[in-house]
Amino acid sequence: MRLHSSPPRRPRGSVKLGASAVAGRRHVSAGELGQDAALARQRRGVAIAVVADGAGSASHGGEGAEIVTLSTIKMLSGRYKWVLGDMDPAGIARRYLGTVLRDLRRAAVMDGVALTSMATTVSFAALSRTHLVLCQLGDSPIVLERADGSLVVAGPAKGGGAHNETEFVTSGAAGSSIWAACLPAAEYRGAMVMSDGVAEALVSHRGNAPARACASILAQVRGAHQKAACRWLTRELLDGPIREKSVDDLGVAVLAWGRREGP
Repeated sequence: MRLHSSPPRRPRGSVKLGASAVAGRRHVSAGELGQDAALARQRRGVAIAVVADGAGSASHGGEGAEIVTLSTIKMLSGRYKWVLGDMDPAGIARRYLGTVLRDLRRAAVMDGVALTSMATTVSFAALSRTHLVLCQLGDSPIVLERADGSLVVAGPAKGGGAHNETEFVTSGAAGSSIWAACLPAAEYRGAMVMSDGVAEALVSHRGNAPARACASILAQVRGAHQKAACRWLTRELLDGPIREKSVDDLGVAVLAWGRREGP
């Protein structure tokens, strides 16, 4: 999908952000660190939410997830003009994957480990005044809130993007599996990026539909400062009802903008 050269702008107003990642019950019981990473940052007019889920089978999957989230923030905050330059989604995906792979290779060489030992999935949402750019590789879905308040799971046409067969940034098939989209920002007012552990509670396997709780989470972040939003995501969400529904590591990053309609 290519946008025309002068897309409508979303209404002026601050973008609220929040992100949190915690170890799941399986890792906590084993005395191990979690392998999810989540970040939300706003830099140079671009708000970014990214979640990476390190592969449980990879010895350095958690480190890979941390590197990929930091690489994503750095790349999108410093090079966002090429997205606004009417680049097609395939071009976005290709350049993004090349950048994070380069950073992973550099880290693997410095640590003296195989690249595949840093296997991780990654998904992000990046918002400017005109565009909402999405990218997903693996099974970490992105839930969008439309301007009318309805919710939808973004992603590839097959299965909607959640609970699909997992591919990692380091996989040979990553280039053909990565998905990207460039959407008009004015048509949306929220985005939630989540690891598959969080998706177990918030995205239905049947019909790939987001739970209504997603709207409540977006509203909570929309009404809070970033530090308060991050605390709430950790204490009231991930360490609360979400942990009860999944043994996996948990990671979520949220962007919320615009005003919520109704009560």
